[in-house]
Amino acid sequence: MKTVVRLVALVFLVQIFCGGVFAQFRETPNGATPAQIFTTPPNRIVAEYELMSAVPNSDDPAGMQSIKRSLFGEEKVAKLPGEKSGLLAAGLSLVIPGLGEYYVGDQIWRGAIFTVLEGGLWYGRYRWTNRGDDSLVAFHAWADSLWLPTRYSNYLDSLLATKGKASLITDKNNFSQINAEEDTLNALQFADFTHRLPTRGSQQYYELISKYIQFTKGWVDAPDVDPNHSPDYQRHADMRQTMNYQYEVADDFLYGVILNHILSAIDAALVAKDHNSALRLHGELLRMHYPDGTLGYMPTANLELRF
Repeated sequence: MKTVVRLVALVFLVQIFCGGVFAQFRETPNGATPAQIFTTPPNRIVAEYELMSAVPNSDDPAGMQSIKRSLFGEEKVAKLPGEKSGLLAAGLSLVIPGLGEYYVGDQIWRGAIFTVLEGGLWYGRYRWTNRGDDSLVAFHAWADSLWLPTRYSNYLDSLLATKGKASLITDKNNFSQINAEEDTLNALQFADFTHRLPTRGSQQYYELISKYIQFTKGWVDAPDVDPNHSPDYQRHADMRQTMNYQYEVADDFLYGVILNHILSAIDAALVAKDHNSALRLHGELLRMHYPDGTLGYMPTANLELRF
């Protein structure tokens, strides 16, 4: 989970950073000085203020539309976006990551990143779940062919015989009888029998037979009760560990999906807030040639006032 969550969080931080600073590259004449670069672009805020001052009734809708047409042109005025609901944007992205950013319409690349990340996380979930399922089938098949209840029953009978007791098992594949004989061995001070066999074919059954020493003698290659002397036991234990790891990774991708939905919702709300804001800050990187012929970049900041 740690790796997937860190990846999603990193993408979110990059989204926020890149969304707040837009880097643009402009060609500048050879030999241009920093002062020349800053005096080349017009001062938008001053131009807007002067234009507003020239309109007597600039606070009425018609006057404001006239100002906007003068500043942006007729075509752009028709496309000026209205306010967007931050709550709706967050809700849309909470359902489908990126949808809220598409609804706002600004910086849709941010929504695209969340949407692509969503697809990648679900693919990872699907892939690792399938790997876990394949390992589960192999895990069960290994035990079904190499761990024998009859062999384990014979082992229990041999222990009872050392105490002068007769076998309690009439059907060596009957787990109830096997468990009853384990209870008897416990009463006779055989301390290793701490667990009982669950229903055959259950997941717990497959887990236990290569997890506890008492079941070692059920493996066909076990010469004694030491698990280290049975490669079949060890192989089954390794298969269990691999299978559990694969399912854990699949769960990590699912946690990443949930986190992606939450972060996309937060990001969509921030995009909507920025969209509705009257004041925006945009960063620029102006590329310039210094007098010595070297190429450099100068960071600038522009304030955009919308009305």
